[in-house]
Order: sequence, then C-alpha cells, then structure tokens
Amino acid sequence: MRKKNNTMRVLQVKPYLTDNELKILMNKQTELTAFRDYQIICSVQTGFGKKADEIAKMLGITVNKVYKTVEKYNRSGLDWKNNKPAGGAEKLAALCL
Repeated sequence: MRKKNNTMRVLQVKPYLTDNELKILMNKQTELTAFRDYQIICSVQTGFGKKADEIAKMLGITVNKVYKTVEKYNRSGLDWKNNKPAGGAEKLAALCL
C-alpha cells in the first residue's frame, strides 16, 4: 500500500506590487469576493513560507481556492481581477452567435 504524500508546496506570488500597494488595493475592494481574493494574495506575499492549508485555515476558505487564486494572479498579473471568463448565459450566448 502506497502512502499518500501529504506535504504541500510553499506558495509564492509574482511581485507585481509591493506589500503596501497590495494592501491598499485590498482595502479599496467593495465586494466580499474581491476582498477575499486580495486577502489570499496579501497573505501569500507577506507570509513567505506559509503553506496553502495554513492560509486556507486562517481565512476560512478551501485549499483549492488558495491555489486557484494564486495561479490566476501569477498568470494574469495586474489584470487578474479583470480577466473573468464568461459564465452561464454569457457563454451560451457566445456559442449561439
């Protein structure tokens, strides 16, 4: 029987913004989901060495949410909150054109 490796990778975000700039942007958010996403990025950037499960527990979210948010931020850079994929009816409408 193989044992599952329970070690989690250490998270890092690309340094698009300074810690202070990131905190300012986080505090400007008016939507809870946007604020939470910035909390994740701030936590990863300022808490170097923290693992996804530690951040997830601290913020009351899933580990998967932490990974997906960091991945999107690292991939999309400063436009990470503007690059939303079309969902639901928008996606269906686009397919019908």
